[in-house]
Order: sequence, then C-alpha cells, then structure tokens
Amino acid sequence: MKIPRSIGIIPDGNRRWAKKNNFPNIEGHRKGLLKFKRVGEWCLEKGISTMTIFSFSSENKNRSEEEIKYLTKIVNNALNKKNIEEFKKKGVRLRVVGDVGSFSCDIKERAQKAEEETRGGDKMGINVALNYGGRWEILSAAEKMAKEGNEFTEENFSQNLAIKEFPDLIIRTGKEKRLSNFMLWQAAYSELYFSDSYWPEFSKKEFEYILEYYAKKERRFGR
Repeated sequence: MKIPRSIGIIPDGNRRWAKKNNFPNIEGHRKGLLKFKRVGEWCLEKGISTMTIFSFSSENKNRSEEEIKYLTKIVNNALNKKNIEEFKKKGVRLRVVGDVGSFSCDIKERAQKAEEETRGGDKMGINVALNYGGRWEILSAAEKMAKEGNEFTEENFSQNLAIKEFPDLIIRTGKEKRLSNFMLWQAAYSELYFSDSYWPEFSKKEFEYILEYYAKKERRFGR
C-alpha cells in the first residue's frame, strides 16, 4: 500500500468532546495529549517519515486565561524528561516550530533541549506546531529573506519556512472542513481528509481507513 511520507494533523474537537461527555475543557485537552502520543506510535508503525501536528494555534491565545494556562502546562509536561527519553528510545526526532518566544523561559528551554536530545532519531520526525500560524510562517520567511538579501524563488522561500516538510496528506478531526491557517504554503498539493471524529475519540481503525483512502488517490500535482 502506498504510504504518505509526511502527514499533517489538525487535532480539532478536544473541547467539544469534553462537552459531549460532560467533562471540563481541560479534560478534553488532557485526552488530546494522550491521543497525540498514540497517533505518533501509529505513524511510526506505518513507516511515515514525518508527522506535523497543530498543537497550539496562534489564535488559541484568544481563549480564557484558565484554559491557556492549562494548555501551556500540558505542553510543558509533554516535554518532560520521561517523554524525551521515550522519543529517543523509539528513534523519533522532535522539533518545536512556531513563535515560541512569547512562552515562558521554561517551555522554550525544554523545547530546545528536546530538539537537541532527539536530533539523532532516524525512524521518524515529529514537528510540534506551537503558537504557530501559516500566515506568521510566510511573513517570517519573507522577512528573513529580505533581511539576508536572498533571491526570491520558490525553492529559496521553501527553505526559509519553519516547517520544511510538505505533507502528502493532511487530516483534520472535529467535523470542520478548513485548514485554519495551518501549513498554508506546504499544503498546496496535499490530499485532505476531514474526519467527523473529535480528536480524543479518533481511532486506529479510522486512521488505517484514511491511509487506504490516500493510497487510492492519483496525485497529479497540477499536471
């Protein structure tokens, strides 16, 4: 079966899952983190080389102070020593991409340390898009190129993006059918799949169905 080399994931629906099950929003986010780890394992099993997950949008900062505080706590805990050791053991490289400068020094230091310690992973790469937005990424790349005086070509521009991988497939859970400012440049020829499952309930069975859906696609890249 044809397997995508790189996939992007928009893990939507944590809060709506929590509401449906009479839980507070923070429980939805906690379950969402556990699902992220499981989906990473599924990707590794299938031989997918890169997974990019939209963990915290730059627009998420409009949420309540309590929820943002809990979200940042989850991110901080996700980058703990135990998880990093697990990534290393499984041969997974971790990169945190996005405007992390607005987060606490603790998160920035943990993100940097996680990248350094997992750099040798040769089984799969995981990009965690944190305080990320596609428009921010495009503007940042353009500003960097202008500052350095680089020639504006498509290839040069792509190399200056925060996320270098171009996803063959983008999966969005949560019933919505939009990209929501995720990998706008890279998604130009991605296959898109919109799931009706909320992220915490996304199953391995559905994941495998989506891979079968992708395998049947004939990708023409505009030809």
